[in-house]
Amino acid sequence: MNDTWNWKIKKLYPHWITLNPGRGDHEAVKAFVEENFTTGTYTWVGLTFFFKNHHDAVFFALRWA
Repeated sequence: MNDTWNWKIKKLYPHWITLNPGRGDHEAVKAFVEENFTTGTYTWVGLTFFFKNHHDAVFFALRWA
């Protein structure tokens, strides 16, 4: 991710978790996020998931990190 996109995303979604590449099925992770978080409160780029809310990032990390 280049610095410009990195800055823009982190400004809107200041809490992020980067998954270990060997963590598991990326599709299962995306399905979990879509089922458990409100659209617009998260996004992802590759293996990094960004959240607007600290609580959401912690909940995500407890399941996937």
